[in-house]
Amino acid sequence: MRNSIQIKLYDIFRKDLHLADETARELVQTIGQAVKGEYEDNLEGAATKEFVSETCHKLDLKIGHLELKIEQVRSDLELKIEQMRSDLTKAIFISNLIQFLAIVGSVIAIINFMRHQ
Repeated sequence: MRNSIQIKLYDIFRKDLHLADETARELVQTIGQAVKGEYEDNLEGAATKEFVSETCHKLDLKIGHLELKIEQVRSDLELKIEQMRSDLTKAIFISNLIQFLAIVGSVIAIINFMRHQ
């Protein structure tokens, strides 16, 4: 297809515009190079399949890494919550025991006081 266009341009330059064969050939080559250069300039900013595939792979790796970090943070938080729950249970038990002992001591003291009078 491209060659047929070049031949048509060559014929137009040579026959219709009455250019010399060498001049017509150079003009067709120059136009071809200009069009090819413009095409390559347009493609320069376009992403290739390899680039997109590589970028997607890198993103998948980063997402996987982030998921691992999130899972680690979640397990660390669960462990800390469980430790806090255990510490809180111990603190509540100890305070209840102290209150119970204080009440028992008070009752014994009251009974002793009442007996000695």
